[in-house]
Amino acid sequence: MASDAKKIAIIFANLKGNVGDFAILEAMLRDLSGRFPSHVIDVYPHPVASVDKIRFEEFQRLGPSFDLKRKTAFDTKTAYWQKAGRKSREKLNPSREIFSFVERFSPYFSKFSQYEKIFVAGGEQFVGPRLSVCMFATLFCIHEFNKNIYAYPFSVRPGILNLYQGDVLSEYFGLLRKPIVVRDGITKGMFDKLGIESVVGLDCVHGLMNLARSIAPQQGRRQNRVIYSVSGQNNFAELCAGVEQVINSGREVELLTTCYPEDGSVIRKISERFAINWHAPMSWQETVSEFKVCSLVITNRLHGLILGSLAETALLPVADRKKPEAFVADAEMPHYVKSPEFINSELLQKVDADIILIIQRMADYRNKAALLHTGPFTLE
Repeated sequence: MASDAKKIAIIFANLKGNVGDFAILEAMLRDLSGRFPSHVIDVYPHPVASVDKIRFEEFQRLGPSFDLKRKTAFDTKTAYWQKAGRKSREKLNPSREIFSFVERFSPYFSKFSQYEKIFVAGGEQFVGPRLSVCMFATLFCIHEFNKNIYAYPFSVRPGILNLYQGDVLSEYFGLLRKPIVVRDGITKGMFDKLGIESVVGLDCVHGLMNLARSIAPQQGRRQNRVIYSVSGQNNFAELCAGVEQVINSGREVELLTTCYPEDGSVIRKISERFAINWHAPMSWQETVSEFKVCSLVITNRLHGLILGSLAETALLPVADRKKPEAFVADAEMPHYVKSPEFINSELLQKVDADIILIIQRMADYRNKAALLHTGPFTLE
C-alpha cells in the first residue's frame, strides 16, 4: 500500500458479538466505500469492548474489506479504563475524568492527523459514566489533531443529563461536524431542548435493505413459529412469563439472541425450562434469514426490530427501554408491550388481526430511509 494513499477511519466499532453492531459497521463500510472509492478504510474497535473472534471472522468473510487497527490509543491504557470502570460505580466527576485523560494521553492520538475524515460508529455510545467519559475523551484527543470528525446516526439516553449539564453537552457534541444525525425522536427532542443543532435520521442499518431482500429464508424452519428475542438483561421471571403466554396461546415458540455474549446463558436456561429450540446467529444476515421464516418476531432489541423489519416480518416490540420505545413511536406501531410479562393471548389475537397494518407501518418506516439521513451526509 502506498504511504500517500487517501485514508478515512471508523472509530468505536463494536465487535463484541452483537450482530446489530456488526450490521452498523457493514452499513457504514458500504456507504463510505461508495462515497470514497479510492480511500483506504481503517477500523478501530471500541476501546472498552472485547472482540467476539468467531463472529468477527464471519463478518470478515461476508462483509466489505477494511483494515483492522488496534483500539485507538486505549489498548496501551487498559489499566486506566479498568480504574474508570471502578469509579463508575462510585461517585465520579465525568468532566474531570475526561480532561484528566486528555491532559495525560492526547499525544497518543497524533496518528489521527493522517486521515481525511473520521467517522464515529453509530449506536448508543454515550451511556453512563464509563462509556461517555471514554467517548468524549476520545473526541477531545482526536480533535487536537483532526477536526474532521463525523458521526453516523446515534441515540442518547436522557440519563446523560444526570452526568453533564446542558451547556457542557453542547460543547462536547460540538466536537462533531455538522450535520449531527440522531436516529430517533426521543434523542432529537432532548437535543432541541439543549439547543444542540441536529437532524433526525434513521439507524444506518436501514441502508442494508436491498442487500437484505437478497437473503434466502433459513431452510428447515416452520413458517408458523413465533421468534422470541427478548434481552436476557430482563428479570428472568418476566422473560419466562412472556414465553409461557405465547406457548399457552397455542403457538410454536423458538428463542433467538442477537447478542449471544449478553443473553446466551439466560436463553439456554429458558430453552431448557420450556424444551424449546434456541438460535444464536453468527451474523446479521443469518438473523434476517431466520426472521424471514416465522409469523411474528417479539423483541426488545433495537436491531432485532430493525432486522425484523428488513426481513419484512411482523413485529411485536417490547418497549421496556428507550431505544425500542423510540422505535414504537417513530414507526407508529399499533401494538407493543412495556414488559414481556404483559404478553397474553388477547394481545396476540389483536396482532393477528392487524398483521396487514403492522406490515404497512413497518414498510412506511423503512421508506423513511429514502427521505432521512442514515449517515452524516447531505441528502441529494
